[in-house]
Amino acid sequence: MIKSMAKQAGISTKEFHSLCKGMVSAEQVHAENSSE
Repeated sequence: MIKSMAKQAGISTKEFHSLCKGMVSAEQVHAENSSE
């Protein structure tokens, strides 16, 4: 999921992690809760 999002954004996975490090935890939890 992260890799496909990074590809869509046109950035590397490392850059994606760096950019989203702060918010990804909340975003990820919300996404996981929504998918169930």
